[in-house]
Amino acid sequence: MAGLRRAYQPGRGMAAAFGCWIESVLGPQGLVVYDCSDPAAKPLARDIFIKEIAEPGRTAELASEAGSISSPAGYTRRSRRPKAPSHSSISTPTASPSRPSTAASPSAAAS
Repeated sequence: MAGLRRAYQPGRGMAAAFGCWIESVLGPQGLVVYDCSDPAAKPLARDIFIKEIAEPGRTAELASEAGSISSPAGYTRRSRRPKAPSHSSISTPTASPSRPSTAASPSAAAS
């Protein structure tokens, strides 16, 4: 309870408080908490995100390998390996009958 009280202080937002608390609990086990809204942190994480995009599924593979190594030591796997996203599954929105395009069409520009 003391850790929760330290994390959830007046004036601290819910996301920041949770990040502070979860880092205090799991930080000693290697958890890294990254606040994506912190402009100073963005350049530090840039290369990590570029690598994640360039090597889809690699982090999941490494986690799976770590799970395989730790199983004989008595640790139980708690989750299944997620299917790695393909680059083709990352797309931008397109126009559809229920969602018109926001780009001006030649006929709209002429009127």
